[in-house]
Amino acid sequence: MARKKIIDLQELMKVTEELLLEIGYDRLNFRLISGRLGVGRSTIYEYFSNKEDLVCEYMLRVMNLITQRMEQISSELTAEEQLKKVIAILMDYAQIHLILELTGELQTAFQDDDERLLKIMREKETLLDGINKYVLIAEQACDLREDIPSSVKTSYIFQLITLQRTHLHISDKKEDIDLSEWVSLMFSLFMQGLKK
Repeated sequence: MARKKIIDLQELMKVTEELLLEIGYDRLNFRLISGRLGVGRSTIYEYFSNKEDLVCEYMLRVMNLITQRMEQISSELTAEEQLKKVIAILMDYAQIHLILELTGELQTAFQDDDERLLKIMREKETLLDGINKYVLIAEQACDLREDIPSSVKTSYIFQLITLQRTHLHISDKKEDIDLSEWVSLMFSLFMQGLKK
């Protein structure tokens, strides 16, 4: 009797992410995932009962990775350097914007009190709390505007990840901006705004 193929969960999450980015949540299914992994659909069903469970697990893992990386930011860095690191971490996981979109999709699929949805919302709050922690540190150490609430600054930083890292030239040719330069631009935009 042939052994069933074991799935590497990291590989499964990677393929799930790739397909979410390529085709979106609505078109995602176990057939496409199993085809990319070279396994039967039944193998995936041994791990997840449906695509909602799989997508929930993906979302939780990504948010958890971001939170873990933020927790590792050295307190020996200046407040500005810490905040720039937070932005860099978010940019490393720019696909997190999917979470904003997928949360709405999952709310439609689940009941409001579904434990999976509640876990995602708790993890998202933990992530936002992590960003807010560094905003509060920066407020204490830097000359940030006091007329803008911390929660707005935190949301602004979180929303930076939805911005595309391309810009148009006069010739309408799109050009990618280097990630480190993009982080610097986003940090500068946060710290100084658009004023001259």
